[in-house]
Amino acid sequence: AAARKTIEILNTTNIIPDWIEYLEGRISLMEQDWLAASLRIEQGRARMVAMNPALGPQIDLNLAVCYERLGKWDLALQAYQRLKSHPSAALATQMGLARTYRALGKVDEAAARYAHLWETLQEAEVTIDPGLPVDLLKLRTAQQLKLAENERDWSQSDELLRKIVADDRIQPVGKARLGAELRLAKGEEQMARSLIEKAC
Repeated sequence: AAARKTIEILNTTNIIPDWIEYLEGRISLMEQDWLAASLRIEQGRARMVAMNPALGPQIDLNLAVCYERLGKWDLALQAYQRLKSHPSAALATQMGLARTYRALGKVDEAAARYAHLWETLQEAEVTIDPGLPVDLLKLRTAQQLKLAENERDWSQSDELLRKIVADDRIQPVGKARLGAELRLAKGEEQMARSLIEKAC
């Protein structure tokens, strides 16, 4: 309500209309009205960036979030690709590109992004979202299944699963399911069944 009141006051001044439109978009973003936010921010993006290039990364990140929420993955990809040249948004960009490539079915590109994030965050010794290695494991499994059986190499997947199993934040049932899925992908049906039975 306070933000809306501020917009009303600004409308009575000589402030540039594009700036007011952008602020309206930011408010819609906070209200999780993704469509309204994207339309408002899109409308003045080019002029806002031309006036103040420093706003570019924030505007594109706002748009990318909206597009993801709306399932407009091609537009999300464009927004994240514009962000790649901005170091200040590097982590958000890499995460966004990983999710977007995955949603678009680009398995190899998504796996490469998730792998880069996994390695970078481990080296930085920061807390890692447990969902990241889980997503990476699923992508690596999908990659191997695209190959001829005699060309598959499951060593990276096996190592990643061991790290997931060692993570106390992931529920035992979830670990068992991931292990069973990997075993099934490798053609080890009996081992997969055994894992599920133990978890239950």
